Amino acid sequence: MHIRTWNAPSAGIVPSSWLSARHPAIAQSKPHVRILVALPLSILLGVTLLVPRAPTAAERDPPAQRCRAVVDQQITQVGLPQSRIERIQISRRRQDIRDSQRTVGFDGWVRLNDCRGSLVVGMDRGCNVQQVYVQGMCEVPGVETFD
Repeated sequence: MHIRTWNAPSAGIVPSSWLSARHPAIAQSKPHVRILVALPLSILLGVTLLVPRAPTAAERDPPAQRCRAVVDQQITQVGLPQSRIERIQISRRRQDIRDSQRTVGFDGWVRLNDCRGSLVVGMDRGCNVQQVYVQGMCEVPGVETFD
């Protein structure tokens, strides 16, 4: 007995050769039964394989993430307790408005939760610290404040 199968790779149907080798009872059944059995499997595999995962922060901007470690070191060096930190953000510093694609450095903004301001760690493109200061209405002992 010859069984005709409908192979439609674009629809995600599992080929009959795959079924016959693994599930002889299904392979000998009628084509619509094979489709009903194979379709949920192919949909499950297709959905699992085709859904892209979201890129991590390090994948989106690796240089900025390297600079994050430098900012963490500076926080420790100036003695800023974690309880004062609301959030940390790394931003790229661009050359000027006309040439906005060229990164000349990074700024680590450590937003403080007990005052209106931030500890700023200015770095070059290699994440080497150029300056550390406080901006706004905050004070960090041993760090210069700019308004």
